[in-house]
Amino acid sequence: MEGHPKVRRRKLSAVALFAIAGLVAVLVAPDRGEASASGPFGGFTGAPGEETCRHCHDSFPLNVPGGLLTVSGFPETYVPGVTYAVTVTLTSDSGLAWGFEATVLSSKKRRAGKLIASDPALTKVVPGVFLTSRQYIVQKSAGSYAGQRGSATWTFNWKAPKKYKGPLTLYVAGNVANGNGQNNGDFIYANQLTSQPAG
Repeated sequence: MEGHPKVRRRKLSAVALFAIAGLVAVLVAPDRGEASASGPFGGFTGAPGEETCRHCHDSFPLNVPGGLLTVSGFPETYVPGVTYAVTVTLTSDSGLAWGFEATVLSSKKRRAGKLIASDPALTKVVPGVFLTSRQYIVQKSAGSYAGQRGSATWTFNWKAPKKYKGPLTLYVAGNVANGNGQNNGDFIYANQLTSQPAG
């Protein structure tokens, strides 16, 4: 019967399976690199429990000589509640499009503080695909700087937690893309910096 509990459970299970299948299809689709210009999925910074962007862009090893991912503005020591302007710079002679994502975690591998898109035209904040309690900042379409050579820079704000949470680490990964709209032939770089409690 239509209203029988077993029938309803089967229908709910089917819906759940279709939803999971849809998510998997998005994650493993071969043209995923083409869509990443509008912003990558959160969860590929190289932080504990996650991979880097090499999960999809795996043509080369991580941090191949010839490119560099640097961070400035993330404090060596932080003060609770203070907002810091953080700048990520990705440099390479082979880039024709650019991407990045970053997250800040405590030593307990939990979200620490708040990421804020200080320039919403170039960056946005997204949740993690798998670890949804984490927060990520990524580039938007305009922030992929299509056709720009040499380097790309993104600036965003990080607001420290309201209370001291011990050492906090910024994890960031960047994509030096060749502009072919696919996920092959791109160079991936990763970096991390740790901020200690002040005083």
